[in-house]
Amino acid sequence: MSPRYRDNPDATAATIDASRATGRFRVEGHGILNLVLVDAPAAYQGTVILPGEARWVLEVRAQGPWSVVLS
Repeated sequence: MSPRYRDNPDATAATIDASRATGRFRVEGHGILNLVLVDAPAAYQGTVILPGEARWVLEVRAQGPWSVVLS
């Protein structure tokens, strides 16, 4: 299943649903800084703050379906 996302360059938060994922779920934010935003056993659901210094690129590592909505 391909990831679903909504493009929002002014986003300050990411609502993540990996409730059906398996294994480990990890989200990293890359920009001026490289930060780990989520590193948890799947299944994961939650909202994380996107620091301005690390929200240029989000890298998601997951097995199974997941989605991210930027707001």
